[in-house]
Amino acid sequence: MLGRRVSEELISLRNLILRDISTRKRLEQALLQAEKIAATGRMAATIAHEINNPLEAVMNLMYLLRPMIADPAGISYFQSVETKLGRVSHIAKQTLGYYREHAAARSASLAEIVLHAITIYEPRCTATGIEIKKAIDSSRKIVLRRGEMMQVVSHLIMNSIYAMQAGGVLSISVEDAVGASDGIVLTIQDNGVGITESDLPRVFEAFFTTRSTVGTRHRLVCRKAVH
Repeated sequence: MLGRRVSEELISLRNLILRDISTRKRLEQALLQAEKIAATGRMAATIAHEINNPLEAVMNLMYLLRPMIADPAGISYFQSVETKLGRVSHIAKQTLGYYREHAAARSASLAEIVLHAITIYEPRCTATGIEIKKAIDSSRKIVLRRGEMMQVVSHLIMNSIYAMQAGGVLSISVEDAVGASDGIVLTIQDNGVGITESDLPRVFEAFFTTRSTVGTRHRLVCRKAVH
């Protein structure tokens, strides 16, 4: 009996040690991920800052040049350039916001933010053969950081666009949560290629991507903003 009792205690102690080691490894992994995300933020902010400064100068020069163009074809080309530069400027400011958004959270309409994001990405969806189905049925306002939430919605839409390179359907809905006085349900779904089961555990891992030319900032931004 004594030998059996000692054996059981040894087994219990071994299991306790294994659990302690597993917990320590998880904490080390979490710390490593946090350091990677912080480094990504600093790098993104530096690059975006270097891009944003000359870009603002170009936008100001474009504003001064506008009244000097009289030819209809030239005006059309000029407007296209303005639109594209505006998009680049928007992306640069989003990237800067990822690292240094310190604006106080305020009451805002999630429905309005989503509609604004759809307006930005609708031309790209049309060009890619993606149909946008939207169901915006929410009148509530919630306390949030508008810039961060705009990034979350934008990045989710971008992921859907990437997943439907041959076209498809992008469904976006915003509705007031049932049974919650201040809840809102945002749903963004597509019929693209999806995420393989083997990749799911690594979805929020820093620098993990299945893309050859696109970075991983989207998922990091979404996780940071939502948390």
